[in-house]
Amino acid sequence: MLAPGKKRGTSVTRWLPYRDGNRLTKVVLGDVEVVLANRWPTLLSEEDDQLAWVDFAGRRFAIVQTFDSGCGCYLWDASIVLLKYFEHVRERFDFTGLRAVELGAGCGLVGIALAWLGAEVHLTDLYDQIDVMEANVDRNFGYRTSRSHAAGVEDDATPADDDPLVRPVNIRAGELDWSSSAQDINEEYSPPFDLIVGSDIIYAEEAVPLLINALDILSSPKTVILIAHEGRSRDIDSKFEELAAQHFDIEVLDWDEFHPFYRCDEICIIKLQKRPL
Repeated sequence: MLAPGKKRGTSVTRWLPYRDGNRLTKVVLGDVEVVLANRWPTLLSEEDDQLAWVDFAGRRFAIVQTFDSGCGCYLWDASIVLLKYFEHVRERFDFTGLRAVELGAGCGLVGIALAWLGAEVHLTDLYDQIDVMEANVDRNFGYRTSRSHAAGVEDDATPADDDPLVRPVNIRAGELDWSSSAQDINEEYSPPFDLIVGSDIIYAEEAVPLLINALDILSSPKTVILIAHEGRSRDIDSKFEELAAQHFDIEVLDWDEFHPFYRCDEICIIKLQKRPL
């Protein structure tokens, strides 16, 4: 659907250069303060330095970050790369009505962008991130999402204003613990999905088997899985490849498929496709 073809055996660990640590810095350029997650500047609101502005497909999204809530609610570079990938390919694919889920969504940026393109989106993360995801849906679409209903033209959704860029969307935020049983995930999310996305979600060795478990439950052989990933640990990436290869074909997208201005050596986009039983 999004990237035709398979490249069996493509190695993430051979593809990526590695560096140590992360950087999150605020700097002032003239009279404008920007936050640099690592590489690309994101404009910050003058009224609230936790509110960042991100442009996508003719729309400027307002994204709340919470610097005091752990790493899950920053706009890390991998999410920008994946966001801009979808901006780059949006004319080639019809996202309308696709069932999509973002894992480890944090701020929910990529899922929000997919909803803007017409997909039916579930933003998912641990319970303590739900308020941030809901706040960002509310800011950008003028509807308050709920933990049990989609935001859009539903009974629980009311327009925030007459902004012409506000459009009905189908997006919700909810908890998804990757260690959950297949029964619990099936009851809450009714997989399989057409599209699964994630950014910087391969980050801890102990979480890798849980992530593979969730991907396996949420997908079918027709599901496209795209993960934007910045290499920080060869051991963790090797573990991911080892376990993912038991269920999925693995492909690393070529650079010419990325947005030409939002790509770098350290970040790749991994495509997984589940093998038929």
